[in-house]
Amino acid sequence: MSTCISSGVIARVTGASQRTVNHVLRLSHLTGSVAKKPLEHGRPRSKTPAQHPLLLPL
Repeated sequence: MSTCISSGVIARVTGASQRTVNHVLRLSHLTGSVAKKPLEHGRPRSKTPAQHPLLLPL
């Protein structure tokens, strides 16, 4: 991202809020990417896949 254009100008040109522009610029600076990590869904499994065949006879 350009460092010579203010976030306010970028927000006006793109139609995004200045907060969104600042967030994207910060992500880009800190991580080198603006893609968010996917959320982990649900509770972690308590049994491993190796344990599943052992549970079937029960």
